[in-house]
Amino acid sequence: MYDRIKSFFAVIFVICAVSIAGHCNKVYGSDDSRIENSVAKIAIDLSLKMLKDDSNNTATEIDKAIEKYKAIIKKHPQCWFAYLCLGTAYEYKEDSKNAMELYKKIIASSSAELNFKADAYLQLYSAHQWIVSKYLEQNDAKRVSEEYKKNISIYEEAYSFLENRMKENSEAEKIGKILEKIETEKKKFENKMKMNKDLIETLKKSDIEIQIGEYLLDGMDEEENKNYKKAIEYFEKIGKLDSTFPVYSNLGRIYEKWDKYKKAIKMYNKAIFLEHNSLPSHIGLMDCYFAISKFDKVKAECEIVLKMDPENQKAKRYLKKINNAE
Repeated sequence: MYDRIKSFFAVIFVICAVSIAGHCNKVYGSDDSRIENSVAKIAIDLSLKMLKDDSNNTATEIDKAIEKYKAIIKKHPQCWFAYLCLGTAYEYKEDSKNAMELYKKIIASSSAELNFKADAYLQLYSAHQWIVSKYLEQNDAKRVSEEYKKNISIYEEAYSFLENRMKENSEAEKIGKILEKIETEKKKFENKMKMNKDLIETLKKSDIEIQIGEYLLDGMDEEENKNYKKAIEYFEKIGKLDSTFPVYSNLGRIYEKWDKYKKAIKMYNKAIFLEHNSLPSHIGLMDCYFAISKFDKVKAECEIVLKMDPENQKAKRYLKKINNAE
């Protein structure tokens, strides 16, 4: 997968390098354009080597190019083309963090030309797409979802910026073309996400089930160790992740063990409201009412329990005690 993406970026960047270098010649004039042409040569040379994919030399060549870009930026801190090329070189190294920082620096600069800002947005957008692809390979649904949201945010920011520039700028035709390009990239990305929708949903479900399992084990451990407050926190987290989980009957049990009978009764009643035939909740109510000496309610719960479980020995014992006391 990485090899294919490397080649794809390499081809695109050959075109990008030539295109931007030509733009720099028009903007800065022949003297300053020599700097951008030097950057373009480094980019093209590196891209061609990436296409040849000599694995023994690729990493070394990328590092060499990075050092050259850094040296140019040090001497010419306004050479935004060099920032774009350096960002792409970092992407070759799978160093998305440094790449995206460079793209964001171009976007944030008040002196960067419109073309460079637009390309920075596109590169930033592309970098996040690469991260999405990586997390899809790793079956990490949570991070896929997070990166998808970031991608949409970048698109919206870029579109808003360019629309505003169109209103105040005479280069409406150029900006319109850039907007079309950004819109095309967004559609491509959304189509990709739709193609992986079922996979993402499956991964999300799997992640949630794993998280629930972890919370359940942690909650049971805390309950066993009589850390009831912490146990309750874990079971409440489960309830937020899965509405079908019998969270209230579990919370009732923990509050009961904690001798907080009123809270336990409240939880058991919530559980019964959601599931009328919840035997564990009715047994829990029976125990709690007995603990606080509400024997009329104990008797009522015993009768319910025995209807559901005629051989329930605890209910029989409670009834015997209450009848003997009367």
